Amino acid sequence: MRVEGDREINHHGRTIKVGSEEGDEDEKPSDIMGLGDNIRAAWHDQEVQKTYSRSSVGDTRLIARNEKEEVNARREFYEKLLNDDRLIKIGEFTARILIPCFVLSFVTVYWTYGLSEYMGDV
Repeated sequence: MRVEGDREINHHGRTIKVGSEEGDEDEKPSDIMGLGDNIRAAWHDQEVQKTYSRSSVGDTRLIARNEKEEVNARREFYEKLLNDDRLIKIGEFTARILIPCFVLSFVTVYWTYGLSEYMGDV
């Protein structure tokens, strides 16, 4: 049987001693490449918080850790969306008719021109 002794491991950015309880709050988060103080100081800047905060993305419940809360938030989000049938019909027409017609016409013109140039030198 191995005896761990005073070994330390990285646990979610914190250094903890093997065998200690997870709730120890006296350890500081590990400092990556000595940049920790600068990063912490920059985080207190309001502009940085506005840029990188999750709340600036939208409703934080949409990416919640609690699955039930996330599902309910997504259900509310999709219920609030406008159901615009006109845009759906335009999108379906574009996907089913316009794009295939454009692709077929491009391929036809491309191959016709290419084959006419190839056959013209014979």
